[in-house]
Amino acid sequence: NSKMKITVLYSEIAEYTVACLNQLALIDNDIQLVHWPINPEAPFKFDLSFCKAVISRDSATFYDLLDSVRKFNPDLILCSGWMDKDYVKVCNHFKGDVPTILSMDNHWEGSLKQHIARLVSPFTIQKAFSHVFVPGHVQENYALKLGFDEKQIKLGFYSADTSRFDHYFDEIGQKKLDDFPKRFLFLGRYVKHKGV
Repeated sequence: NSKMKITVLYSEIAEYTVACLNQLALIDNDIQLVHWPINPEAPFKFDLSFCKAVISRDSATFYDLLDSVRKFNPDLILCSGWMDKDYVKVCNHFKGDVPTILSMDNHWEGSLKQHIARLVSPFTIQKAFSHVFVPGHVQENYALKLGFDEKQIKLGFYSADTSRFDHYFDEIGQKKLDDFPKRFLFLGRYVKHKGV
């Protein structure tokens, strides 16, 4: 209901991420985006002009990040995962002052790495994050194993920029419905753990 200042500490940005952040900006929020360098294997060009500040992670030390976030003075911090230790340290610094939200899409597989994460979570992950934002119940299960309770976990992470496909439907939608009334659309990676 009121304008917010949101710091987003992100790993590798994608079009759906940009679309979501743009929607947040359109409803009158200020966005500070820190992101990893664009992957040369996927050299997409993103329009980030809606952000109040954009910082490439490769050009910022931990102290640079901390100083930038302090100056921005966010009402909320969203962090993609816990693999970037400087991101986690920034969240740890601000936890208690503003919501620090961990976003993750991993689901529990019971691997040694996940068991270690579960054991160290009270001393690392839970110390830095007040909430967890996950796509669905499968990922919620992992968040519960990390020690977060149901009140700290929010569902619905991930989205799509559907407006990008609207004109295709406008052009051929009725013909497709008449000639071929079945359709299946999958946008994602064909990897086993996604459950495709």
